[in-house]
Amino acid sequence: MTVRSLQEAFQACGEDLRKDESFARYYIAREDGASLELAERMAMDKRPVKALFAGQKGAGKTTELLRVVRDCVGTLYPVYIPMDHIHEKSGIPELLSAIGLGMLKKLQADKINLSDAVMRSLLAWLKDALKVPGDEKGGVSGVTDIFAKLSEKLKKKEARAEIAAALESRRDELASKLTELANDVKARTNREVLLVIDGTERLGKTQALMFLLESSLLDLGFKTICTVPFQLLHSAEFRDLRKAFDLIAVQPLVDISTQVRGLPKGATDLRDMVDKRVGGELVDSSALDQLIQNSGGNPGELLRFLGSCCIKASMQGKSRIEARTVEQVLEDFRLEMKRFLSAEEWHRLTQIQRDRNTPSDETLSSLLESGAVLEFPGKKDMYQVHPALLPVLKERMAGA
Repeated sequence: MTVRSLQEAFQACGEDLRKDESFARYYIAREDGASLELAERMAMDKRPVKALFAGQKGAGKTTELLRVVRDCVGTLYPVYIPMDHIHEKSGIPELLSAIGLGMLKKLQADKINLSDAVMRSLLAWLKDALKVPGDEKGGVSGVTDIFAKLSEKLKKKEARAEIAAALESRRDELASKLTELANDVKARTNREVLLVIDGTERLGKTQALMFLLESSLLDLGFKTICTVPFQLLHSAEFRDLRKAFDLIAVQPLVDISTQVRGLPKGATDLRDMVDKRVGGELVDSSALDQLIQNSGGNPGELLRFLGSCCIKASMQGKSRIEARTVEQVLEDFRLEMKRFLSAEEWHRLTQIQRDRNTPSDETLSSLLESGAVLEFPGKKDMYQVHPALLPVLKERMAGA
């Protein structure tokens, strides 16, 4: 779709593809995307496959998971649960409550009438384990309301401790009850449940590892995909746990470093994405080249820069984005990073520029979270300074 104004283009850059209409309008299939492998494995493997999915912030993990959900609808019963409100301090009780609530909301929305026996069993467990009062509604609607109230109580300091302790001590039983739920869904829809948990990488490496170890995720008797922080996969703590998962998929950044017939290999996908979001006529050709090269192949970063360019061009009374506008937006980004990054982080950036095989530590994790460093999957950890920061880094190295 062609967007005809910078205002419309700015809105399109920020569109959430979790909306069906936005996905249909703006989705671009990436040649190197992870969705095909994930969807094929889930469809072909008859076991309750457990998969982990990682990738740098902005690489397109959510978009690929949404594609998996759509590709599996005919053969599986996918339940997509976005963990929008979790953070590094979120505990296992909050996560388990969110998973249970997400599954029940999906069943309620699809009007899946589960057996009375399964609903009574789940309700009885809630009463016994969590001491929750009965609900007059009964059925899926009643149990959904109970889980919603649990999630709200977990957010309140005065009520959290008791409920959290109960969930912690009996989380394996909750996994069993959710498996009963999934088996009943299969009996009624003739499709196996596929649980897609998106956003758990926000927990950070330590909390995400604890979630995988202690949440009973591996005990769920149905197929599951769960996102994790990219740096967790190469950590020593994860080494023994790796074999417990059937598939570990990685969403790479778009390859713009490899030249094919004189053009960056992955640039076509990014150009198509820009064209769908804003329309090619709004972006000068040289400006688009500049945006793609300075995005580092990160689709999320490209859209962020593009949105800022829409605002900057509009402020200047322009009707399209030119190379000068892009450079001004990049300079704003550099100034922001100059204020934001510490001297220790700038020193580490210099080290990474000289040697991409840099050791992992808290400073590197901070740089990855800020977006100042790009991460690439492979046999070894490979890192690269964000290309838009290279002029600043060059100045600092020259002045050292």
